[in-house]
Amino acid sequence: MRTHSLLVVDVHELLEAPGSRRSLALSAAVSGLGGDLAGVRGDLGLDLVLEAIDGGIVVQGEIEGEYAGSCRRCLREIVRPLRVRVAEIYRPPGGAWEEGYVITNSSIDLERAVRDTVGLEIPLNPLCRPDCAGLCRRCGADLNDGSCGCPSDEGDPRWSALKGLLPGVGGSEPVS
Repeated sequence: MRTHSLLVVDVHELLEAPGSRRSLALSAAVSGLGGDLAGVRGDLGLDLVLEAIDGGIVVQGEIEGEYAGSCRRCLREIVRPLRVRVAEIYRPPGGAWEEGYVITNSSIDLERAVRDTVGLEIPLNPLCRPDCAGLCRRCGADLNDGSCGCPSDEGDPRWSALKGLLPGVGGSEPVS
């Protein structure tokens, strides 16, 4: 059975022989996978094993690819590898399980499982490195490249009265 998506897999033969297995290796694009600052770039490689069990199909294996995006602090481009394990059960519609992945017309659609699994691995607020210094609030210079020369920010003047309450801040000693 040929479908329009590589992620829709015919499992008719597996359903007829519980305990049987089938390896599946494919590469497919999954559009729109990611958030505002990072998303999957290019195709994802799936290396899976499909195993028939009583009342369903177990899908296990790895998904590989890469994600690209922008650092949340300095806006540099980030490209990182992505490798995640997947283990899901597909069951026929109905029965005691109302939610989950469904076998439809002797086929399983891997796209939702791929989206659910990979989507959790893509950072919502990626960093180019853990100690990223970000951009200067005044001139916009990348502080990872060094100081920009702008005067240090004294903060909001409305909070200046509180500086004397913290030791070492504002040059005064704390009130006893």
